[in-house]
Amino acid sequence: MSPPTWTERTISSEPKKGTVIPVEVDTHLACIMDFQGGAVGTLTTSFDIRTAYTAPAIEIMGESGSISMPTQAVPRVRISGLEDKGLWRDVPRTHPYEKDLRGIGIADMAMAIRSGRPHRAGAAFARHTLAVMLAAHASGRAGRWLDIPTCERPAPMARLPDFQLDP
Repeated sequence: MSPPTWTERTISSEPKKGTVIPVEVDTHLACIMDFQGGAVGTLTTSFDIRTAYTAPAIEIMGESGSISMPTQAVPRVRISGLEDKGLWRDVPRTHPYEKDLRGIGIADMAMAIRSGRPHRAGAAFARHTLAVMLAAHASGRAGRWLDIPTCERPAPMARLPDFQLDP
C-alpha cells in the first residue's frame, strides 16, 4: 500500500465532472492472496496511473501456462503454454459476450431469479468480496497475513442466450 499520491483529485465522470475532491484513501495497493484451493494470486489496484496502460485486467498463471483475459486495450483472450515458448496466442472465446457486456451481471441475475437458482450477486458473496477488500488494506497496514472467512463459490457462469432488455 502507499499513501495518496495527490492530496486532491478532479472527478472525470458525470454528473460531478470537474469537481475537485480531497483524497482520503490509499491510492495504490498490491497484495498477495493465498486461496483456499492452494492457488496464489496477486492483486494490484491503482488510481496513480494517469496514462494508458495495457496490463490485463486478469491474468492467471499456472504450472503449464497462462491465460490473459480481455481488457479495453487488448480485447481478446490470449494464452501462453509451455509449447508456446514464451509467446502469446489468441484463442476463440467460448462465451462470446461481445454485446451489452456491461449489463451481463444484471442479465445473469435476472435469469437466475426467473429460473429459481442462486445468483452470483448474493449477500454472502458480496460480504466476502468486501472482507477481501478491507483485509487487503488492513494487512498492508499491519504488515502481516490476515485470514478471511470463505464463502460458497458461485457456480461457473453458463453461456447466456442472446437477450434484449425491454425498453
